[in-house]
Amino acid sequence: MLRLNNKIENLMNELEKVKKEKDGLDSNLTGFESASKDLDTLLRSQRSDKNKKGLGYSVVPPLAQVYSPLKKNMS
Repeated sequence: MLRLNNKIENLMNELEKVKKEKDGLDSNLTGFESASKDLDTLLRSQRSDKNKKGLGYSVVPPLAQVYSPLKKNMS
């Protein structure tokens, strides 16, 4: 009978350890799920290079004429 009680007590202790470990893992999982959701939201909010409408990137700007005009041959 004493042997059976010891086994039951050992199993109960092991069960408590496993429950604590499970609670810790559940907490980690919740954190990862939250971070994943936040990252997905952030990625969806990013604009792709091809979709820059409204940011001034839709039309190529005109060439700026910053070159010097040709000089006449003075010789």
